[in-house]
Amino acid sequence: MQYQRKACLLLGFLLMPALAFAHGEDVLVPFFIQFGSVVLFTAILLLSRLAYATKAWMSLAYILTVLLVWTMFINVPFRESADVFNLLVGVAPFVATLAVYCLVNFFNKRIRK
Repeated sequence: MQYQRKACLLLGFLLMPALAFAHGEDVLVPFFIQFGSVVLFTAILLLSRLAYATKAWMSLAYILTVLLVWTMFINVPFRESADVFNLLVGVAPFVATLAVYCLVNFFNKRIRK
């Protein structure tokens, strides 16, 4: 049973890029950047010793930034804006999350004083 579950999960990950119906790797780059970004963000969030409220604010900022980046580029041709899109998909969520972390720490220090 455990082997079948792992095999199905592996098959799902291997077939996921086939859903793009694209020729070449250009369309798959944002998918892999986003996947790596989510894995890295989740690992940082789980391994950090922050308060749950701070983690919640950081998660909200990350999710909203990802949604904002993806909705900004819905009607934009991919070929013309591929570099900007790939950069924003990878960097913008972490910048927003870091900004929220700094703001939460700033307000927590002001409240304690």
